[in-house]
Amino acid sequence: MADEYLFRGETVETVYESYSGDYWVITDESGSHPFGYARLASMPQFAEWGTINSADLNGPRVWEVPRENWPFTGPSDIDIQKA
Repeated sequence: MADEYLFRGETVETVYESYSGDYWVITDESGSHPFGYARLASMPQFAEWGTINSADLNGPRVWEVPRENWPFTGPSDIDIQKA
């Protein structure tokens, strides 16, 4: 069984990062649009929880962050901890 990771009390399922410095912490991938925390580099003050357009996660400049790197990825406000 894989280690469980938490972000602000929620279990993390996937983390995405973009070349421009955007981060998406996905906590529920069960629907057609994942739910999680989005922090866009151009507007960090507007980071928020909500549904995320899955097309944003499938672009050529976006990648899935390997699970073992979750605690070390992103800016300081993206604090993912092993449970």
